[in-house]
Amino acid sequence: MTTPNQAFVYIGTVTRQGSEGIYLSVLDLENGHLSEPQLAVKVSNPDFFATGSQNRYLYCTGKGPANSDIPVGAVNGFAIDQSTGELTYLNSQYIEGASYCHISTNHQGTALLAADYSSGDIASFPIDAQGYLAAAVSRIHHQGFTQANPARQNRPHLHSINLDHANQYAFVCDFSADEVTVYRFDAASMELVRVNATKTAPGAGPRHLTLHPTRDLIYVINELNGTIAVYQFDVAAATLQEIQTVPTLPEDFTAKNTTAEIAISPDERFLYGSNRGHDSLAHYQLDTQSGKLTFSGRTSTGGQHPRNFTIDPTGKFLLAANRDTDNVVVFGLDESTGEPIPTGQQLQISMPMCVKIILR
Repeated sequence: MTTPNQAFVYIGTVTRQGSEGIYLSVLDLENGHLSEPQLAVKVSNPDFFATGSQNRYLYCTGKGPANSDIPVGAVNGFAIDQSTGELTYLNSQYIEGASYCHISTNHQGTALLAADYSSGDIASFPIDAQGYLAAAVSRIHHQGFTQANPARQNRPHLHSINLDHANQYAFVCDFSADEVTVYRFDAASMELVRVNATKTAPGAGPRHLTLHPTRDLIYVINELNGTIAVYQFDVAAATLQEIQTVPTLPEDFTAKNTTAEIAISPDERFLYGSNRGHDSLAHYQLDTQSGKLTFSGRTSTGGQHPRNFTIDPTGKFLLAANRDTDNVVVFGLDESTGEPIPTGQQLQISMPMCVKIILR
């Protein structure tokens, strides 16, 4: 099998300052060059992506496509042209009162899971063999909130939902309740059933998580207290045990900051988390035995408010989306240290919110 030398890059934007939806660029995996972005589809506020079976489908949050009457609260599906990267609209599903901030799919691409920051709900939607979304089979409301941070944790807010590698359990970052909730996922019905929850530090505000590629370890980035917590997942008991917490910020940084995204390199050696305020990528080495983190450094994202970043599947490049400076910056990842090194390549695009890379 030949190694791909290009990848499709999809960029979701806030559609209020000139942008119109999802944009498509092509990443050269030899030198990190990004082609000028072209509008792939007009859709309002596509601020998070997930991919379907064999990367043949792209799903996004936001309103329905342009000229549709589907309001905020939709999840939308598109077929990806494997040659050009062009998107063809499939369908949408909508739940009244919802406004999803995070979506993910199971490994078979037969279900889409969604978390709602505004209402504190999660939902699961079956996906058929052609990539079409069916109506939700689960909608579950979270009710807890700690008020540890009264301005942010004063009503239910959920921030993400992800499945484990075996597609048995879903993990929900409950931002307002300061906990990671575990649900059992039924692969036949696509339904979710709550199992238990693990408390984080008060006022932590768990936001996103990533799973170790080959081990039962979960890494949670906490938005409000600027930390990353490492958990051992007991598959048999479906419980989480915290084994480490590390800061994302320098000790002397006192300005406002919230964390955002977290990711592990494909070679399982490095972990990255983004700071909004400090506007940096904190990076760590992953211990091959324990999975614990050792701080390596912080690198400026080359802009402000890095809400999202992603690593290409080959592990050579990291793309950071800086919402408030309207740019997507390309970093090369040092093979020995994992340090993100700016390549000098970047795109100017209005209010980028999320980036998804798919090998061509």
